[in-house]
Amino acid sequence: MQRIPEPELMKDDEQARAYALADFEEPHSMFIKLFLEHFPNEKITGHVLDLGCGPADITRRFAQTFVQCL
Repeated sequence: MQRIPEPELMKDDEQARAYALADFEEPHSMFIKLFLEHFPNEKITGHVLDLGCGPADITRRFAQTFVQCL
């Protein structure tokens, strides 16, 4: 499979700073809300793998919501 990297969007310090200071509360909370809506009767336990990039905010929220996960 040929990998096609995404274009780099943060080309200078100002763009990186703006991203770091951005408020992701709404979309990251929505991820957990939608997960709960799609899997309402599931007992979520065991290992969870985060393949995304970034500061792991969604992973932290997931772990706080599903405390039986590793």
